[in-house]
Amino acid sequence: MNHTLHTLRLAMDMERDKRDFYMMASYKLTSLFDHRIFRRMADHATDHLRMLKDVYETAETAGIFPTIWYKAETMWERGIQQLEGAKTVSDVDILKTAVELQLKSYEFYHDLGAKAVNPFEKAFYYALACEERKDFLIINHTYSYMIDPEGWFESVERISLDGG
Repeated sequence: MNHTLHTLRLAMDMERDKRDFYMMASYKLTSLFDHRIFRRMADHATDHLRMLKDVYETAETAGIFPTIWYKAETMWERGIQQLEGAKTVSDVDILKTAVELQLKSYEFYHDLGAKAVNPFEKAFYYALACEERKDFLIINHTYSYMIDPEGWFESVERISLDGG
């Protein structure tokens, strides 16, 4: 049970770091659109943190999860350090970093789900992985739009700009 509680604490730390990254990045972004999306991602991280705290408290008092082990990276903390260390950073660079980190968050929860033995624990981690995937898609769409607006509209709206 100690390993499971440790894993849940690591996940809570990751969500805190993710929230801090998105909040800090939102103030560095020049686009109001990007600013709003990053604030939304910070809110999602806060929701995930609240959910993890509830499960952690239940697991700590009732011992509902079997033992699993996973070594988490402090990926979001590295993202925060990159933002703090940069004098200037472009919106595209911030979005690219967020895409990479969001994908790692998805992989983190998906791997936890794959390693879980308890059906509730497995479902819980897979649900978090689904949430991370949704967040990844939002950030990835924003990034794709920023680097190639015409290509983004063509792929998302299924239109062609060839004039034919």
